Amino acid sequence: MTTAVRRGAQSTDAKSARAIRRAFLALLILRLNGEKYDAALSCAASEPVAAVRAFFDVTLERIADPELPDGCLIAQSAMAIPVLSPSVAAHAKQALGFQRLRLRAALKAGRLTDQDAEAFAVHAAAVNQSLAVMSRAGASPAQLLAIVGVTVDALSQALRA
Repeated sequence: MTTAVRRGAQSTDAKSARAIRRAFLALLILRLNGEKYDAALSCAASEPVAAVRAFFDVTLERIADPELPDGCLIAQSAMAIPVLSPSVAAHAKQALGFQRLRLRAALKAGRLTDQDAEAFAVHAAAVNQSLAVMSRAGASPAQLLAIVGVTVDALSQALRA
């Protein structure tokens, strides 16, 4: 085996190991932050729009916290799924799934139909992940709030329909 091939294999192994660590850490962080997200969504039955806004506030507060690293381990883990082992990839998918399910349950409690609750849950989970990506790419707090605002406004309109 040539030196270049060995280095490439070692680089791939190191990337895979980092991706595995990120996936497990993301799942742990999601579980720890789950209480914050659950508290944010707790008023969804009576105030679904306020609940979803509060859900995003949890993420925006985490992004703004200088004590925490930039980015989102869930998003990073999801991006690494192609190089993860099947079991670790399943954990990364599970972390995203937890967000969607948490949002879906709240939206369903907030009077959305099953189909609309699922559609908005998938959308809100995607927006939630995009906030970390946009922040890392240099988006300002005002831009991040605008991103959230579009989703919250769409939900508000759907509930009025």
